[in-house]
This record gives sequence, C-alpha cells and structure tokens, in this order.
Amino acid sequence: MLGVVVRLSRTAPVALALTALPALVVTTAAASPPSSPEPSAPTAVFTLDASQGTFSAKAAGGPRVSVLATHIGQGADTKVLQAGDERAVSDTTFARSSEPSARSAWAASSKFADLSWADVGAKTYTLYRDGAKIGTTSKPSFRDTGVTPGTEADYRIIGAGKKDTHTWGMTATIPSSDTTEALNATAKDIEAKARKFSRSTLRWRSFIRPTWAGIPKELAKLSGCKYTKGYKYAGDARGFSAKQKNPGSRAGVTGTVNWKSGKITWDRFTGKTRVYKTSNSRLVATR
Repeated sequence: MLGVVVRLSRTAPVALALTALPALVVTTAAASPPSSPEPSAPTAVFTLDASQGTFSAKAAGGPRVSVLATHIGQGADTKVLQAGDERAVSDTTFARSSEPSARSAWAASSKFADLSWADVGAKTYTLYRDGAKIGTTSKPSFRDTGVTPGTEADYRIIGAGKKDTHTWGMTATIPSSDTTEALNATAKDIEAKARKFSRSTLRWRSFIRPTWAGIPKELAKLSGCKYTKGYKYAGDARGFSAKQKNPGSRAGVTGTVNWKSGKITWDRFTGKTRVYKTSNSRLVATR
C-alpha cells in the first residue's frame, strides 16, 4: 500500500501564496491509512462554507456565527468570531484557493480548534496533530479539544475520495485566553509572523507502508513487472507520522518559492527498490 507524506510551510503574502504555490490539497492514487473505530468527537461549531470561502453564517444545529473583528493583512486573513457563548480567532487564508478541493480553514479558542476543509466525498477523513493520529470523521469538519493554550498545532487531514486521496495541511495558533482582546492580539501576531517569512516550501514523499509488499495476482500482467509471483518487495515499515524511527521513502519532490526574487525551484529524488525471493528472502534485484 503506497503512502504519501506532504509537508508545507506557509511563508508568503496571501496574494502570492494562492497563485504561485501548488494547491494545498494533494491527490494521489494511494489509499488513506487504515483507521480503527474512534469515539464520537465533539461537533465543530465554526465550519467553512467551501463554496464561498468563508465560515458558515450559522453553526450546525446551533447559534448564528457573528464576526467581531476582521484582520486582512499581507500575510494572513483572520477574523474573530462568536457563536453563542464561544469565541474564536479564525484563519481563512486558504479558504479562497482557486482550486475548490484545496480550500481549508480553522478557528481556535484556548479550549478547542475547529478544522474545516472541502468535502471530496470521502467516507472517512483521518486527522493528525503534530504527527499523531487524533481521530476520524465522516464530515468535512472536526473539533479538536486536546489543544494547549498559547501554542501552535500542526494538522494533517487525509481523505480518500472516489478517485483520489486528498491531503490538507493547517497550522493553527491556539490563543492563550478567549477574551476579545486576547483573540485580536492573536490575530495580529499571526499576521506579524506571516509577514516575516520569505520562503514557502512544499515537500511530497511516497512510501510503502508495510515491511514487505507483493504484486496481487490480478495486477501481475497490468504492472508489466518482471518480478510478480514468488517475489516480494522491501517496504518502508512506516506510517504517516513525521516522528518515525524509519523515515524511508520511495520518491520525493521539494518545491521552494522565494518571495523576494519570485523564483521557484524544484528538487526530486527516487529511492531504490529491492526485490527478494519469497521462499528464501534472497535479494534478486535492485532498481
């Protein structure tokens, strides 16, 4: 089973980021990682209307969402929102991407982070925070209550659509408190930090999840591969977390945007694949 890891560090003025960067969503023929049943997660209140690129005016089954303050800057687009007795600072910088399926947004208080992304028809979306799996959902939104006030949380959402697997990435800033003053200060800090960045980097890597992999009988002819029946391929024995003891991968691409010069550079690599005899594990080929 092929896996994909995507890492993006967003470091750009908004107008440039949405035009020069590859879309934040990545599609691949790989399936999403297997997921086990998860306990029911709290429902997100602040959710993205992906068709409009803004937060929905009304929470699902709840109160209306009102905007207390808007901060449109050169590095980020943020708002301070309120729904009922909950307040949050939100980031819609990537909610208006020219690629609808790439749209995503987050809203966070000191107690939670509401994550939203475009619905691509996946039966299940798997979520990771700082490389660790935190849950699954069938909806294009998720509330994470395991946040720490005054920190940043790096999220990855992976969902298998009808034809492709999509990956979204978001880094949410968790406010230290939920007062209007604190939320406005957090919004200004997000903008100030974003304006200091001068480069954006997108890294894509593919890997084989199990220790060993073989070509299914029904795909032997279609693959065109010489080594099918009676052979096995060495995998990478890893998952999607960045904190892997074995960071092996099959191939990778890194793209870097320099916002001062406007130049985009790409680097790529292809790793070696080793083929072994299934009966005695003898190495027979390296490609």
